[in-house]
Amino acid sequence: MTLNLSFTGETQTSAAIRLRYADDPELGGGNVLMVAAANNPHPDLPFLITETPLTDIDGTAKSQFSLAELDGLAQAWSVWYLEHGIRPRDRIAVYIDDGFEDVLQFFALSQIGAIAVLINGNMAPELAADLCRRTGVVGLYSDAGHVERLDEHLGEYGARLRMKVINSEIGAIGPRRLSSDRCYRHAADDPVYICHSSGTTGAPKAVIWTHRQSIEGIRWLLRASGAGRMSLLPRKATGPADNKTHPQVLLSAVPQSHSAGMSFAAGPLLFGAPLIALSDVSGGNVIAAIERYQPTEVVAFSATYAEIAALAPDSHRLASVGTGVNTGDSIHARHMQPLVNAGHRWIDGELKPGSEFIDGLGSSELGFAQFLKVTTADSLRHDRCVGKRHAFAEPAVLRKDGTPAEPYEPGLLGVKSPTVTPGYWNDSDATYRSRIGEYWLSGDVVYRDDSDLYYHMDRAVDVINTPNGPAYSLLMEEILLAQLPEISECAVVAAPFGEAELPVAIAVRCGDVVVDAHQLLDRANSILRSHSQQELAFLEIAATPRSIPLGPTGKVLKRVLRKRYEGMLAAHADHAAPVSVHAYAGIVATASQKVAR
Repeated sequence: MTLNLSFTGETQTSAAIRLRYADDPELGGGNVLMVAAANNPHPDLPFLITETPLTDIDGTAKSQFSLAELDGLAQAWSVWYLEHGIRPRDRIAVYIDDGFEDVLQFFALSQIGAIAVLINGNMAPELAADLCRRTGVVGLYSDAGHVERLDEHLGEYGARLRMKVINSEIGAIGPRRLSSDRCYRHAADDPVYICHSSGTTGAPKAVIWTHRQSIEGIRWLLRASGAGRMSLLPRKATGPADNKTHPQVLLSAVPQSHSAGMSFAAGPLLFGAPLIALSDVSGGNVIAAIERYQPTEVVAFSATYAEIAALAPDSHRLASVGTGVNTGDSIHARHMQPLVNAGHRWIDGELKPGSEFIDGLGSSELGFAQFLKVTTADSLRHDRCVGKRHAFAEPAVLRKDGTPAEPYEPGLLGVKSPTVTPGYWNDSDATYRSRIGEYWLSGDVVYRDDSDLYYHMDRAVDVINTPNGPAYSLLMEEILLAQLPEISECAVVAAPFGEAELPVAIAVRCGDVVVDAHQLLDRANSILRSHSQQELAFLEIAATPRSIPLGPTGKVLKRVLRKRYEGMLAAHADHAAPVSVHAYAGIVATASQKVAR
């Protein structure tokens, strides 16, 4: 298939259109595609490239779409769903290989008031089946492979579904337009889709996204950008004077079934910025896609950037990128380096060497990054700073009783923001347990300094309760990655030791570098001590990068690692009194050396 890769800047919307979008009370996730297609200055120009082709209205596989063509395909699916009995509030599970097809089905369903339940294709079928039951889906959109695996776990519930669509069996659905009287008119708080959390702490939760809340972060960007290009920065024009010569192109390398996939589709739609949507978000594929498509912006999760950093690509392969964006978990600074050392950025209409990196701490529940930190090659820092709050966000550092923590006192991150989810579908218990007063608890431990900069210490469930006080695993990882060049990734978790816990770690070597576990453990602990951090009791050298377990969205499953190391320290524990790490570090280091071989 031949693609026309010559995007122009002519699809970019004007400042007047953006301000109209920002002030439109009826605009939201449920009608964003139709509104964008109706108001774009050139809806017939190339706008979207999908790595995995979509089946067009004539039944052919197609990877390149204009806004008008994408809108036509989504409307055809909307009519198809109506003709097959789907009505407002019906939930339809979408469980396929991850790709822009997830976004397309969300558009099609939301336009008629139905609710897509978007399930990452990498999720285990038993978990996907549980999510289907908890959300009460009445139908399923899937592919042959996923349906076969899912049916084993749905049981009688699957037999009661009103609809089961196998995408490869549909063929041509034909050109159909959704008449205005059949377009659903959403109220601001109407649910438009349900995504799921990462599942790092247990079964994935069903996170509700509503019509207005789902684009509140984008709405703020529309106001903040003025006549400039789409940016996560609250500033005016950031690009060249001539957008036709240097068009903005966004490469979306987040899981397309994730809420980030929806957000980074809605943003380009309203800004008119051409979009390339990947299905394979591995580091190697993203590097290849940057070389092929020459995007000016890249957005991905931290796991993808970690893989890019481990591959150590030549700078010229990333040369087109002006801005890298991380969303979800805050990224380790080490993993930003390949991008900030390559590319270029626009300053006052001129190209300057080196790109910028925007690290946005967020989650499915927070709906949008609540903080802003911009990093360049000369401002890289390794202290877990996530920056200052966005203008629309009201974060707070809270003690467990809900009282505010003092500056520099670690506490729970609470957020008041128009982007925050209203809660979890069919789970009021989990919803209310996630709140303190007016604040939504993100599950993160942070602190704030005197300058109102925020620092991300750890996930609350991952804090290690040692005999000497709490140890923060993400902060320890940050320090180790900054000062151990022979490793490309590591994960620090808790291992039980008597009545308490001690930190243990698994590290991934850079390429084929030879690493001695004893020496690496000694160096790691020396580094940690010099930063007033607690020492590691054990260090495993990972046999492969895959030795660190990841969830369907790419997050490290620390609960799985905790289970793996559960009984390891027990044989060395002296329950009568706490034992120094040095009493058994050598023993377990020897065990880890065997893993490396």
